[in-house]
Amino acid sequence: MDSAQLAGATLPLRRTGSRYDVEEVDAFLAWCVDALRSGERGLRPALRVDEIVLAQFRNVPFFGAGYDADAVDNLLDEVSVRLRAYDPESAQEAELRAMLDDIKKRPRS
Repeated sequence: MDSAQLAGATLPLRRTGSRYDVEEVDAFLAWCVDALRSGERGLRPALRVDEIVLAQFRNVPFFGAGYDADAVDNLLDEVSVRLRAYDPESAQEAELRAMLDDIKKRPRS
């Protein structure tokens, strides 16, 4: 996924189930588009992969419309894959963080 594809992406709206606040997601996706554009120009993106992975959005109140949470999460997964290609240092940092989390979860003997 490149910046143009992300800028043109549409997300499904839901009125029930797991859904995220539209304005928050749109603002974050605009930041992602800028980060991808930087990477496409050969510049280091201002957004790190771990910031995408750790992004959280408000849930929409009962029966309010919001973006389908699974669709947003899947889209952000695609963005993080592309961003890793532009910022190998950030990808390595995210990988090391995941390894550290796994080590912390292991029972001590």
